[in-house]
Amino acid sequence: MPKLPTYDSIEITEAQLASFWKRFWNQIEKTEDCWLWIGAKTKAGYGVMYGAAHKPTIYAHRASFELHNGPIEKGKMICHKCDNPGCVNPDHFFLGTHLDNTRDMDKKGRRRSVCRLTPEQVREIRQNYVPWVISRSVLAKRYGVSVGCIDGILIGKSWKTLV
Repeated sequence: MPKLPTYDSIEITEAQLASFWKRFWNQIEKTEDCWLWIGAKTKAGYGVMYGAAHKPTIYAHRASFELHNGPIEKGKMICHKCDNPGCVNPDHFFLGTHLDNTRDMDKKGRRRSVCRLTPEQVREIRQNYVPWVISRSVLAKRYGVSVGCIDGILIGKSWKTLV
């Protein structure tokens, strides 16, 4: 019996699987680059659809990956090379860990955070901070961010992957 994409434990009929993939393809608008999901989306812009026969919600990019590449390894996630959460083009994906995805965002300067700094600025902040000489509030004003953002950088809570 076939399995529902991304859910190995959920068995469905051939007819349910065919219905799922038909609904999947009807929600895609192919452009020259990205394949845009025009169906339901999360607040973050990721495409979603219900599984067959009232089964769980499935992320469209995960379904696309599995359709074209097979099952997703445990502990791995589907990362977008194009950084478009609504894209379901399998050529725009790579399989990676959460850390791989974070490093990819950092490398591109696209980390989603209230603290908008470049990797170079983060290195400068770490190099320039001298307790009792240059305060966190001075650095925050200099870089146009909050003291909380500076704190996160200095204690290693944010920008962990930047060495």
